[in-house]
Amino acid sequence: MARRASAAGSASKNGKKGSGFSASRLFDIASSGKEALDSMDGEVRIRVHVGAGCDRALALAAKEAFSAERPGGFVEVMWMEAPAATSADPDAAVLIGGPSEPGAGPLARFYLACGVPCAFVCESALDAPDLALDDASRRLYGVVAASSPAALAPNLAPWLARHVGNPIALAANFAFCRGAVVSRLASACAAENAAIGAIPLFPGSDFPVMCASQAKLALDIAAAYGNGLAPSRAVELAGVVGAGLAYRGVARAVAGVVPGLGWALRAGMGYAGTMATAKAVQGRFEAFSRGGAEKPAGPAPAAGSVPALSGPAGAPPEADAADKGGYLVIPRAEGGDLEG
Repeated sequence: MARRASAAGSASKNGKKGSGFSASRLFDIASSGKEALDSMDGEVRIRVHVGAGCDRALALAAKEAFSAERPGGFVEVMWMEAPAATSADPDAAVLIGGPSEPGAGPLARFYLACGVPCAFVCESALDAPDLALDDASRRLYGVVAASSPAALAPNLAPWLARHVGNPIALAANFAFCRGAVVSRLASACAAENAAIGAIPLFPGSDFPVMCASQAKLALDIAAAYGNGLAPSRAVELAGVVGAGLAYRGVARAVAGVVPGLGWALRAGMGYAGTMATAKAVQGRFEAFSRGGAEKPAGPAPAAGSVPALSGPAGAPPEADAADKGGYLVIPRAEGGDLEG
């Protein structure tokens, strides 16, 4: 998850120490930018199993969604009956099948027993296998209902954002996950800033801490969109500080009209201001993505294929996997790759 500024500190005798941006706090923000860059370039591995009864359009939607944009993104696509342990454990396993999918239950239990988050994607939640899971496994398991191919990405993204250990790398690689990841990062930062605003350690201490936290959030959002450290980041950071000053002025003005509720106003402004700032920064990078004004660094792997749905239901997977530019495809003995 994103790093956040701590509210800890000690007041000086005049009660103003730490009320401004100290060198250590600025260094902390710079370090956070480096951490966000490292997270963006980290590896994220998703393993997708396609069932024999899977709807072809749903499989094609998965193929389009899981097209990694950075070298660190790796997707393995195989049939439901293919061996689960073909390489290193994935960060998440996604099983896509139809009603009463044979092999889905044992495969899901295998991943959950290994501590790998596993989601079963189907047209209706009623099609999911009935698994008897303990509490630990239940927290890692999810059923994602996609009644249409268009519903797959928006319904699957929040589950992946919750369960993948490096959500920034997840978002940097797979565009459909960016909204869900940014929403989680922003909510966590906003909750912390609300607490900072409600209980400041000394007068004026909340503003620099909140701004530092929001600056780190802006860097995390940039990394989630595949954009690292660059001179243009100064624009986002300047906007964060300017917005913080505006929110602080509003909170003070309202507090003067409604005395005794300053803590509640600071908390509310800390939460709402952080969420508004996150939306503004996210909108900036959404515009970059649509207009191509800023491109992710590094070569993007070519889109691969998912297994064909035309192979015989009982055919075993081939022994050799085909490496197709970021995808590891385990085809059936008969039947080609699914192209769309």
